[in-house]
Amino acid sequence: MPRFLGASALVTALLCLAVVAPAGANHVVVRDQRRDVSESRVGDDAGTVVQSGIREGDFISTTFQHGRHSVVVTSRFRALDHVGNHHAYFLRLESGRHVYRDVTVQAGPDLWRGRHVVTDRRGDRVRCAVHHSINYKLNVLRVVVPRSCLGGPRVVRGTAATIWTRPDLDDSSQPDYLMVDNPHNTNPVVNSWTHWIARG
Repeated sequence: MPRFLGASALVTALLCLAVVAPAGANHVVVRDQRRDVSESRVGDDAGTVVQSGIREGDFISTTFQHGRHSVVVTSRFRALDHVGNHHAYFLRLESGRHVYRDVTVQAGPDLWRGRHVVTDRRGDRVRCAVHHSINYKLNVLRVVVPRSCLGGPRVVRGTAATIWTRPDLDDSSQPDYLMVDNPHNTNPVVNSWTHWIARG
């Protein structure tokens, strides 16, 4: 897989704070406005432009389900296809006791099934029996995080975001295009957590 420049800095910028309303006692459904994918260039701080015609990686909704044994996060997109050269899906979970777990699922050429990494709030890797699946036919990405990975919490909250890149086919000397979206708002930077979700 091609090396993706600036991913850690982007993750920090993508995942911030605030709250949205709950949809149920043990789950929250966050519905995103469609056609709100923001485009920029990798490493370019000049700003982003919303590209309403981009379907790939455009969130429709994300459901955070806090079950007896695990937290299941299911994201639905307008399109998930084998395009571009790097895809990353970011999930951040926090327990009521402030245990943080970041799950990053990366996919791309020769790795379309994806691979994931789990880290703590300092960015150190954590061993957890996390599972993920990407269904390109249904445009669904799912991450299952055992509650034990979060210390068996009474409540959790979460944040999701995604990025993907593609080369500039007109000028290969230019940095790749970078597309960003999240299900919480229409901004390129996430400033929302879900409401606290109790165990079902």
